[in-house]
Amino acid sequence: MKHFPVIFICLLGITACRKGNNSSPENNGTKLTSIVRDSAGTFDFAYSNNLITSVKLSLPNANPPTSIYDTLMVEYSNTDSNQLVTVGYSSNLAEDSISYILTASKLPSRVFYTDSGIVRDYVRFIYFANTDILDSVILNSTYNSESIVFRFNYAGQNISRITEWQISSPQNLQVAAFDFTYDTTANIFRQTDPLLYIYSYPFTPFATQPMVIAAFFAETFSGSTFNSVTTSGITSGAWNENSINSKMTYHLNAN
Repeated sequence: MKHFPVIFICLLGITACRKGNNSSPENNGTKLTSIVRDSAGTFDFAYSNNLITSVKLSLPNANPPTSIYDTLMVEYSNTDSNQLVTVGYSSNLAEDSISYILTASKLPSRVFYTDSGIVRDYVRFIYFANTDILDSVILNSTYNSESIVFRFNYAGQNISRITEWQISSPQNLQVAAFDFTYDTTANIFRQTDPLLYIYSYPFTPFATQPMVIAAFFAETFSGSTFNSVTTSGITSGAWNENSINSKMTYHLNAN
């Protein structure tokens, strides 16, 4: 699956370079029709019945605006008693794709990365028992034996702090910490679609900057609307900013 890491750097990398405030939906409809991710472009969604089955990206500065990639395909199935959502640009998703195993609350449980038919255990989400509150997230490298672990602190229902750890032999190293602020309103992203975190980060945010990963956690798992995130400690690259705000705007359609 050669395209995925490059796509994330191009799209979500741009998102981390802009600052601003959250936006509420354009209307009070019932179906998610598009997401604007700042200068990273617009994601437009096509439906089959009530399920999003394809996503197309358009760049705002193209003249005329065009889609730079083939349409992203979305498929739904079940494994054991859990729903499985698979996304990919390939016409054969069994060869190249990302698959999400969902919890009963439609939150991510595990993420698998399929490259040329080889399935890799990519991300595991660990929750406190009988809750939807994240305890930790384990990211397995597809290139070496190292793992990244994200650990969470809460203030009420909101993630207040995340520490990022590099797990390897002979030592474990904390590589970053993230602190969050929130609006007083309930999480506006939950007003859209329970799988918004897949449609807005279709191949997961984990191949891009740590700040974007942190924003994804706040948008998806906190009870209040995410406002900003600030990093401290050792960062994971010179291109990582110290602070960003969420810049995702979504649009609903009542049809």
